[in-house]
Amino acid sequence: MISLEERLKTLKTWKDKNKLTRMNFSVCGFYLICSETECMRCFFCDKSLDGWERNDEPYSEHLGHSKKCILLNLHIKKNRNETFVISKLNNSKLMDTDFFVYRIKKNIDTLFCYICGYSTDLQTENISHECKNTGELFCRRLLKGEYNNQLEMIINKKICLDKAMKSSIEYFLNKYKYNSLLTVKEYLEQSINEELHEFEKEMKLYTKMADSLIEDISEIDNK
Repeated sequence: MISLEERLKTLKTWKDKNKLTRMNFSVCGFYLICSETECMRCFFCDKSLDGWERNDEPYSEHLGHSKKCILLNLHIKKNRNETFVISKLNNSKLMDTDFFVYRIKKNIDTLFCYICGYSTDLQTENISHECKNTGELFCRRLLKGEYNNQLEMIINKKICLDKAMKSSIEYFLNKYKYNSLLTVKEYLEQSINEELHEFEKEMKLYTKMADSLIEDISEIDNK
């Protein structure tokens, strides 16, 4: 039940009610263990909850009954490290960063920055990124269901790529700090803004160089 995909399958016959949806349960760690009592169990903390009422919200109920669950406290480094251990990705360098492991599809681990949501499935030791998030932590927004639509697309979509195409895409995504939970529009806007930012920096540098050159020429003329 480590993957979101596996947890969702246990809720195949579940009828969504308000915020008591298959995805809301699964995304914050729950899977169904008894359909008669509607008993859910968290894979990460082993807490079981039943007696769900129509206006309940899985994330809030989970937090209220299991405040120390590692999945709900990814702002704590030791909890992020535990996600690596659970997924059997014992990489000491990556464990010393802001990343945590969240398995969306079975046997496919994705690394996310708990602050901004930068993500990659490239398990290298030199992942670097610039956090720009100043609002609520990404990990909390994820578990509250903000990215449910994107997660469903990832789970249900199947794409076959040859090795050359896969390598090209991996290079591109790694270069431009791709977040797999962004929409295409959001990703394009982010990429364009980053390119414009780099262009602006280069223009300032060239302007400074031109000003310096003009000053040098003026000094020569004055002599």
